[in-house]
Parts: sequence; structure tokens; C-alpha cells
Amino acid sequence: MLYTGYHYADGPCAVRYPRGCGTGATLEPLAKLALGKGVIKREGEKLAILNFGTLLADAEIVADKLNATLVDMRFAKPLDETLILEMAARHESLVTLEENAIIGGAGQRRERRADGAS
Repeated sequence: MLYTGYHYADGPCAVRYPRGCGTGATLEPLAKLALGKGVIKREGEKLAILNFGTLLADAEIVADKLNATLVDMRFAKPLDETLILEMAARHESLVTLEENAIIGGAGQRRERRADGAS
């Protein structure tokens, strides 16, 4: 994510990362991420969990127990609306998981889009 932000030259870029220890994730070679594109980490049924931020490891455990689809959204802005609409069409329920403000967070943005507001 930092590598992608470092190479972004079309305007300001902000990368949010937590303090403290990491999760012990395996490091992969540096590569630019597709801006505004989430990644499906696990396919499931009925429920889709849309994760924004550092709770992905916990979300993986929950998704396994609930047989839920898990999506690492990676970007709050630009939001991957195409992927969200795809998940909404294929699942009975969507849950957004983020450690952010309730007002103005990714969940509220998704809800406004679902209601037809911008």
C-alpha cells in the first residue's frame, strides 16, 4: 500500500496504517496495487464481509466460521463500487468491517450508495 501511494502522482495520497506491532503477514515483493480495487480473499455463501483496514486477520477467522465471502477492500477512496454491487447481488447480507468513524466511514458511504445518494 505504501509503495502504491509513493508512486501515485495524480494528486494527494493518504495511507492509513496502525501503530504497534504487525500481524506477522508474509511480505511479498513490492508491486503497485490497482487503485480503488478490492480483492476477494474467500468465497462463501449468503454473507459478504467487506473489510477496510487492519481487521483482516480477525475477519478471516469469522468468515471461515460463518462460511462468508471475505473481501479485502483495501481502499476507502476511491471505493470499489463495482465489487460492492457484485457482492450485493450475490449475497443476502453485506457487513462492512472497519475501525473508523461511524459518520463518514466506508460503511456509511456504502449505505448512501445503496440508497441512491452520492
